[in-house]
Amino acid sequence: MSGDPYAWLPLLYVLAGGVLTLGGDISREVLRRRREARILVGRLLADLIDLRDRDRVTRLLIVQLQAAPRDQIVLRQVMDAVIPGLEALAPRYDQAVTQLAGLNPLLAVRLRGHGSFPQTFSQLRAMAIGDQTAAGAWAQIEALLDRVRGPRLEELIGELARRHGWLTAFKVRRRLAEDPVVPPEFTELLSVVSQHMPRQPQPPAAGTP
Repeated sequence: MSGDPYAWLPLLYVLAGGVLTLGGDISREVLRRRREARILVGRLLADLIDLRDRDRVTRLLIVQLQAAPRDQIVLRQVMDAVIPGLEALAPRYDQAVTQLAGLNPLLAVRLRGHGSFPQTFSQLRAMAIGDQTAAGAWAQIEALLDRVRGPRLEELIGELARRHGWLTAFKVRRRLAEDPVVPPEFTELLSVVSQHMPRQPQPPAAGTP
């Protein structure tokens, strides 16, 4: 065997085959994990866009109806009730974040908790709505949280869109630049609500005694 220069060829073939097989297995595993991560990112992206659209439409209605603090709470509760899917959103979102944690723990930490905000806020509104002082305080707190949470939400949406793919990122960027629009099916409901909702008093003009 020592005199045959080709005696090592079978062993080399076996080693080469093992390396190729291992490389193929690793490549398939990497691709599988990437597909799983992309699916989860897509689910989370859809939920965050849904939350953002709900918030923006609600804020637009509060401005259009010039709602007083207590009526802002009522309006937000009505919007949560008439827009379907809110109750199912939190567990679905949390499940996707938990699954994503096995693939990208740091991203999952940043996403955690956002799906629970709507239900938590709804419960706090229900507690505050019966007291005029508490309702006014909570309306101001929620408006402040909206200003803080809104840009953060858009930042996460943009990052998820880029992770999902360049085409998704392009479409989402255009979506984020659009102005909020009240869905047509809410028009009749809002006309009824506005008739029973007092307007906020307008501040006096400058120079008015």
